[in-house]
Amino acid sequence: MECLALIFVLAQPAVSRTDVDWVLAGRIEVGVDLAQFTRLAFRDATDRDPAPLTTVVGRSVRLWCDARLPDPLRERLRAAGAGESGFRSTLDPESLWDGLFQEFQAAVPMGPLFEQARAEHDAAVASLREAVRVEAGRVLGYCRVCDPSELGRWNREGARRQLVIPNLIRARCSPVTIGETLHTFDDSGRPWRYDPRPLLHAIAEPLCFDPAWRELREESRSLYRKTLGGPCATLPEHASWGSLLLDSLVEALDPRTRGDFRPKLVSETVMLLSPELDVYERGTRTLREDWPRILRALARAARG
Repeated sequence: MECLALIFVLAQPAVSRTDVDWVLAGRIEVGVDLAQFTRLAFRDATDRDPAPLTTVVGRSVRLWCDARLPDPLRERLRAAGAGESGFRSTLDPESLWDGLFQEFQAAVPMGPLFEQARAEHDAAVASLREAVRVEAGRVLGYCRVCDPSELGRWNREGARRQLVIPNLIRARCSPVTIGETLHTFDDSGRPWRYDPRPLLHAIAEPLCFDPAWRELREESRSLYRKTLGGPCATLPEHASWGSLLLDSLVEALDPRTRGDFRPKLVSETVMLLSPELDVYERGTRTLREDWPRILRALARAARG
């Protein structure tokens, strides 16, 4: 498939729905089923400081659980405080949480409540799916990605795909990788929004670790210590120059795909990438095609 010429408007070029669907087929899915709904309810039940009830489904789940959980089990759930690990633990039979989750399932069957909320879930999935198309389209358009083979891993844990789950309960959940799937939980509500940073990671990861550009990356390696030790070192510690370059590229790209040119995190490497992205935007090459030029610019900065 040939890349079409893109006209940049606030750094957010349009990409056809067909192209977005083709590039992301099998890589991003949106959905929720009874098992995930039950795990979210379990996560809420184990929260030592439950979030305020702000949705109809959330209030229904809290009332449903309160009416059915025996007091001793309720106390054990809160005392256990599964926290952020609550969702992951329910998928691992060897986990210490597995027995507690089984007790929760037996005491609070969520099937009837899930069916009652099916219309809300179906509407949320449809809206969130459209939000993914729009936000992913902006990212793919900015980076001029035209082929799914250009995508790498979605996070450091090696996820190859993403499942976006509408969190109508509003249980507190952080992203979690299970197998090769990154699970993210969206509770933005109306309007539903998709955070494209995992997709940016998938685009940037091959650029920062492809063996074809190893020598060019090595020429700019001195920026590694400058970034970690400099006055603008707000990025976390990284194990390698490649990982720091990856996170810096994501930080530099993220605001530009949203029409904003101010990165949230500032570091030596992010600041050096910004003018090179200005040059990239004025050209017609894809980000992958322009990446060797950007690496050479970083190498010159490292020598200077």
